[in-house]
Amino acid sequence: MKARLAQHTIDCSGDAAAAREAWRSRGIGWLAEPGAPWKAEPGEPEAPAWTWSAPKWGAVLRVLHLVEPGDHGTRIHARIELEGPLAWLHRPLLQPGFRSRLPGALRAVARDLAASPQG
Repeated sequence: MKARLAQHTIDCSGDAAAAREAWRSRGIGWLAEPGAPWKAEPGEPEAPAWTWSAPKWGAVLRVLHLVEPGDHGTRIHARIELEGPLAWLHRPLLQPGFRSRLPGALRAVARDLAASPQG
């Protein structure tokens, strides 16, 4: 079973490469998932998309990121998914927190980018 827990997109000013660096440098500390051993799934350092994952009992939690040029600067996408036979068990516990935190996390990256000398 695969479940989408949250998804959000934001447009911001500035360069896509600078936005990628700002978003990557935040890591996934905004998730506040204690005890989750997060790891970056293999990908190219300059790639526009990357994924962080963490095991859950009977499931895997994934945060998929995409940072690309937008109409007036940069567009940042993030999607949080849960996959595995026990995803149904974790979904009601995790989804409300992710839905409330994801928009704020993307807004914080956009603010950091706008405040940076490169933005």
